[in-house]
Amino acid sequence: MQFIKFFLISAFSLLSISGCVYFNTYYNAEKYFSTAREQQIRRLASGSDTSVAVTENEKKLYTKSIEKCSKVLDVYAKDRKYVPLSILLLGEIYYWQAEYPAAIRKFNEFISNNQEHKLLFRAFYYKGLAYMQQGDYALAEKELERVAIEGKSRSLKNRARYMLAEIAMKRGSTFGALDELKKLEGGGRAMSSLIHFKTGMLFYKQKDFDNAFK
Repeated sequence: MQFIKFFLISAFSLLSISGCVYFNTYYNAEKYFSTAREQQIRRLASGSDTSVAVTENEKKLYTKSIEKCSKVLDVYAKDRKYVPLSILLLGEIYYWQAEYPAAIRKFNEFISNNQEHKLLFRAFYYKGLAYMQQGDYALAEKELERVAIEGKSRSLKNRARYMLAEIAMKRGSTFGALDELKKLEGGGRAMSSLIHFKTGMLFYKQKDFDNAFK
């Protein structure tokens, strides 16, 4: 009886330790990623250096995140929680480093193996953005339309719809862009202000001044 009790306690302890190791490795990957993104956002917002996708320091942080994600995939390959998250995070890292083909491959890997995952549509969304950045507008529209129609998160659906409007603008279709913006659902004060501003600009381009200045 004592042996069984000892065995159960030992097994539970090993599982707990393993779970902590998985979490810590992935947590560090996210930490490096978040720090890199914060630096990247501040730099681009300030306009101080917009000539490169990533600076040397941002690249170092992204590389550290990649190393942690790779460790999860190599050492803890059977973990059902952190392996999918690591694959998705790798896709986003490659996206923000402007390595779009690599990003798309990772998003496809995540999508193929995680059809029921709660972050499935996030992968579709970023896959669409990667195609958009490559100039593959038809493929981008396909992915973003899927998110806008089938997605569960209103915020993500709105972001997808907004990017569809951006693609319409890139195609030279102000009518198409307006149509996409009209389909947006709420989104909070910031999104509403952005939509109102964007819609006004589009009406102005069409010389519809009455609606432009509403």
